[in-house]
Amino acid sequence: NVPGVVECLKIITRTKSLRIADFAFQTARKHGRRRITALVSRPQQFDMMVMPNLYGNVVSNVCAGLVGGPGLVPGANYGDDYALFET
Repeated sequence: NVPGVVECLKIITRTKSLRIADFAFQTARKHGRRRITALVSRPQQFDMMVMPNLYGNVVSNVCAGLVGGPGLVPGANYGDDYALFET
């Protein structure tokens, strides 16, 4: 335990990881994308990326900052039965 430091444990299961990867590949095929990449240092070189939620939020916020702020960039979260869209 270190003062001023917060620890958290991210639990990522094989089942849920495969579900996300399968959805990513289906989406890529549906939209004619050629490749899917996970956690890269130069994301601008790729069509589509797959990553855990926290990293997706970080990338989304950085990109929003590049174009003027989070109010200008919409978001979409897809599930099996529902989708949530936000601005």
